[in-house]
Amino acid sequence: MKKKHKGKGGAGRRSTDLKRRASRSRRSESDRRAQTKRAGEVKRARESEALPTPRPQRLSGVLVSVRSLDARERPRRLPRGAAFKLYVTGRDDGPDVFLPAYDPSSSLPEWSDGTKVGVRPDYKSEVRVCMRMGRHVTVEHYVMAEVEEVFGAPDSFEACYREIIYSNGIRTEFPSEVECEACECADRTLSDEGRSRPDRVIFTIDGADARDLDDAISISETEEGYLLGVHIADVSAYVKPGSHLMEEAMRRTCSTYFPGEVFPMLPRALSNGACSLGAGEDKYAISVYMQIDREGRTLSSEIRREIICSTVRGVYSEVNDLLARGEASEFCEKYRATLPSLSKMHALYRVLSKAALARGSIELELPETAIVLHGTDEPDIFPAERGVAERMIEQFMLAANAAVASYFLERRVPCVFRVHESPDPLRLADLGTFARSLGLRPRSASRGAGRDMLLSILSGAEERGLSETVSYPVLRAMAKARYSERNLGHFALALPEYCHFTSPIRRLSDLAVHTVLSRLLEGGATDELDSFVKGAAFEATEGELRAASAEREVTDLCCALWMSRHVGEEFEAKISSVTRFGMFITLPNTCGGLVPISSLDGYFIFNEDSLSLSHESGGVRYRIGDTLRV
Repeated sequence: MKKKHKGKGGAGRRSTDLKRRASRSRRSESDRRAQTKRAGEVKRARESEALPTPRPQRLSGVLVSVRSLDARERPRRLPRGAAFKLYVTGRDDGPDVFLPAYDPSSSLPEWSDGTKVGVRPDYKSEVRVCMRMGRHVTVEHYVMAEVEEVFGAPDSFEACYREIIYSNGIRTEFPSEVECEACECADRTLSDEGRSRPDRVIFTIDGADARDLDDAISISETEEGYLLGVHIADVSAYVKPGSHLMEEAMRRTCSTYFPGEVFPMLPRALSNGACSLGAGEDKYAISVYMQIDREGRTLSSEIRREIICSTVRGVYSEVNDLLARGEASEFCEKYRATLPSLSKMHALYRVLSKAALARGSIELELPETAIVLHGTDEPDIFPAERGVAERMIEQFMLAANAAVASYFLERRVPCVFRVHESPDPLRLADLGTFARSLGLRPRSASRGAGRDMLLSILSGAEERGLSETVSYPVLRAMAKARYSERNLGHFALALPEYCHFTSPIRRLSDLAVHTVLSRLLEGGATDELDSFVKGAAFEATEGELRAASAEREVTDLCCALWMSRHVGEEFEAKISSVTRFGMFITLPNTCGGLVPISSLDGYFIFNEDSLSLSHESGGVRYRIGDTLRV
């Protein structure tokens, strides 16, 4: 028989009560922490609402099998609910794609293996998980999707070209409401209200095939030096925040340029018409007048809203010939009215170039590819040339962009800045090791002296004829430029503030800057444009990456088409990169490819420090910049 212990029982109950109260206290504290955490998450979510979420990537690939996952037969037409295997281009495997909706009455082409297809994921529903019973229970993931477009045979240039456009999300057609709004804006009569008409010789200089002429220039000589005028098409007079045009510009973010074809950011009624600064036509413009001394320093700047009329439609190749041959040039008569201005501009260009070199601006020798397509025939591919005229206009646009960025900072108004941050010290260390393997003597990058190190590498490479060899490694060592609502400076240009202002017809970043600037010049409030600027900076960065990827892939496709016509031939080539699996080479016309290490005679060892492949016997060594026969 157990004895009762009243004292111990009372103490036990009190102990239990204390434990319960402590437990409730801990739960309450835990609930408070969880509630605080949830409140913080809600606050951060609300703060990030102004930033648009990244768009999901579109999928494209090659259809390698149309066999239904639920039946053994291989149908030629896909019934509702059928599934097929999609191999995404460049991968060894791919997702099983489930077709949730298909109208049997619609006419679809017959499917065959190897047909390129585009797939648009249905992001409104989650990925479905299907349990299939068999000898073992297996779980297979089906991506909710629908076939959006069929490109054609996988070895067709046209099919590959369309796939690149699709997979990178390039918008090729404008919605009807956007086209209608653009035509209405283009038909408006120009008004002089709030604008001046400058009495200056103003003209444009662009490529021969350019249609969107968004920048013009003028110049006069002063006691201090030069008064440079950069006149940019005022697109903000037509494209307003909240309009269909602005919404479409936010989706496209920039014009995409392919060989022989352009997908513009704005409809052609504006990009090639009302906003383009054609010769002999009155056009809206925002002009930046900069007083520049003979040392290349901008002493002051002024921004005006104007109506300008371009004197002549200049072409780079013609201006280059004019600057080189003077009065002996065949284009002298065409540019007769602008000859005094061109002489002053050439002198100012030399001043600005010298100033850029003095402040530590980094300029890389990276060859660009020019392509001329001739239908299905072999394309013409050659290195694009940059003459004095191209470099001169580039310097003038840089000066205008820096002046506008400074204008925004002085007035503390929102702006889409073009920022380029300092390079990663670890990447600089790897670059220094590579430079020393070439026999160069780079300066130390310690204590923030990364610029001195890069400049020492580039100058040493130029002396030894290795400029092109080191340009790509230097580019990879530096950070990528992007757009931001915060001013972080521009490392490569050695400028404390910088923005893009000179191409509002073809870049969202420039259009956003024009939108805020127009509001400022009209005397309106700019505070409400904070979220617009933040969203434009995000979209401009994302869109620039998409367009650059598409343009690079199309260039590679054209090079592949050219090289397919020369299989078995030998060419002189230069090694542009070395990896542990082979060498990337570049032909004189800028086409390139991979020489696999397995194709080399003997056993080769990869040296990561010097980026070279060396034969085990030590007799043969391949390094970046070496020339060889391929």
